[in-house]
Amino acid sequence: VSTQSTGALAGVRLEEKQKSRKRWEIGGEELLETTTPHGSLRRALHKFTKRLLKENPRVMMETEQGAPLVSTLLLLLHRTEGKALVQLKEVLLNSFSQKETEYPGFEKFGALPAVVLDSKSSFVIQSLIKVLSKEELQELYRKELKSLIVPLSLHPVGNYAVQTLLECAPGKAVAEEIVTQVVGILEDLLAESATGVVVTSIKACHRYSLSVDVVGELRKAFHLPDNDTTLLFRCLMSMTTHDVLLEKEKDGAVS
Repeated sequence: VSTQSTGALAGVRLEEKQKSRKRWEIGGEELLETTTPHGSLRRALHKFTKRLLKENPRVMMETEQGAPLVSTLLLLLHRTEGKALVQLKEVLLNSFSQKETEYPGFEKFGALPAVVLDSKSSFVIQSLIKVLSKEELQELYRKELKSLIVPLSLHPVGNYAVQTLLECAPGKAVAEEIVTQVVGILEDLLAESATGVVVTSIKACHRYSLSVDVVGELRKAFHLPDNDTTLLFRCLMSMTTHDVLLEKEKDGAVS
């Protein structure tokens, strides 16, 4: 077979693969997937989910082995769009009712949903947020998360749920509400090195064309002069205040 023929054949195969791809919407964004669970795999997924629901999914999602399993199951079931997904989502949404009231340093915020504070179950909740419909995510936000954006953003694990919520926000209004709350605690976030929430907020401002001036508020949080662009860039790169940056430079920790 000639090189030319092989190249042409490869081109045809690539085109066929591209045509066979299906589009799926996850987290408000359309993603391209090459495969969809069907046949025996689909039946196995639904059978496994049915067995899981008879047990306690909450216990499984708090283990090192169970959390990634439940998370992957959610993403796979999302492509089948069947009854099993509806049932699993319902169970996971109900898990928000269990609250944690004794997390050190967060007592003043009252009870927080324990499921987003645990490093393993939080991983599952991030996947859950990605597969919820716009209406379901809107309800979860209003019912469980809206009043907790500040403490969750400051929490070393809870902030990941806020980041995912910002990435998958069910509309401009919700994104603006979250970013507005984040802007109000920028100095606290920088002090806690919770820079992921800050960066995600900046991205959300760009994605949704929000009116919130995150960069301007960061300038204030960094304790910068109004017109010093160079210092702003350096502080953004290090995500530290001007004072801390100067101290590090003085000690030789930053070149």
